[in-house]
Formats: sequence, C-alpha cells, structure tokens
Amino acid sequence: MMIAWFLLTRVVFPLPSSTPFSGKEFIQSEIKKLGPMSTEEKRVTAVFVSFALLLMTRKERLFGPEVDLFGWSYYLDKLLAAAGSSPVGFMIDDGSVSVAVALTLFMIPAAKENGGRLMDWEDAKRVPWGILLLFGGGLAIAKGFGTSGLSDYIAAQLATLLGDAEQLVIVMSTVAFITGLTEVASNTATITLAVPIMASPFPRLSRLILCYF
Repeated sequence: MMIAWFLLTRVVFPLPSSTPFSGKEFIQSEIKKLGPMSTEEKRVTAVFVSFALLLMTRKERLFGPEVDLFGWSYYLDKLLAAAGSSPVGFMIDDGSVSVAVALTLFMIPAAKENGGRLMDWEDAKRVPWGILLLFGGGLAIAKGFGTSGLSDYIAAQLATLLGDAEQLVIVMSTVAFITGLTEVASNTATITLAVPIMASPFPRLSRLILCYF
C-alpha cells in the first residue's frame, strides 16, 4: 500500500512541490466554512450519541455471564416485573432500538424559528429506500436459506456434484457464482448466504490455490 501511495503521489499524479497551505490548515479552513452548529444539528448529534449508547449497553449482561454488569434491557425487565407486566428484554434487539430512535426524530421539535420537527415525511422520502431494500432483502433471503435448510441442501448437492472435480474447477465455479450473486445482493448478504454452502467442498482444497485467488 505504501508503494501504491508513492507511485500515485510521486509518479502518476505528482503533487506540486509547494502548496499554499498544509493539510491541517486546509481542514481548519473547511471547518470554518461550515460555521457553528445549528440547533437542529446539535439535537441530531445528541440523538445519535444516545443511539450509540443504547446499542452498546443493550445486552442483559454486557461482558458475559462472568461479570455482573447489566444492560438497560435487564433493568427494563426488572421495572416491568415490579409493575406486574411480562418481560420484554428478550424481544429487544438492535433493530428495535434503531426504529425507536428513528421515530424520535419525527417527534423532537426543531428550532423555534424553523418550526416543525427534526425530520418530516418530505425528508424521509429522500432516503434511498431502494438501497435499503436491496441490502435488507439480501440479508432476509440469506436468513431464509439458512433457516429453511436450503443452504445445507445446496451444500450437500454441491459436494456430490463437485466431489471428483479438479480443485481449480471448484474455485473457478465458486468465483463465478459469487460474482453473479453480488450483482443482485449486497456483499454482506452474499457472504451470509455463501459461507454455509461453501463450507462443504472447500476444506479439502489446497491452501495454495485459495491463497492465489
């Protein structure tokens, strides 16, 4: 990587010998152009920090069963039990927290001079929903493959089909399959789907071939 950086900055696209100001000065000048944070930006920052803290402290036991350090889901169940309600901590996951925090953006008011809320439906419509649906749909399909047992079935059929094939043929077939799959699913979904399928034929392959690819 250092060699690539040197070639790009010294040979292919050489930097000028003298620049009007250093990188630090450039960054500081760009920050000044942004101006002070608005009221809305401060409130969104507070929501984001709260969101991160909620995610990091959600688990019932933050550092495993050996450490008695509990997360907020544990205390929420304690509070509900004291009120005579059923526990809900086992139903809360990262997705639940994400949706709840996103909804608060529609409730928290913006600055008085602007009116409205931090987010309204006009802002929400500009979110690239297609990308979110593609990413989430890929993960849902991968989860469905695993839960239904389809991944195990495909892996067994693949092991039978490629049982006597050359190692190079197995690797090339896998590369073609994964490349095609990434055209319709995200990289994360592709990995989630492909790893259980490829777990059967790959252990017997030569490490040299795998390293080459």
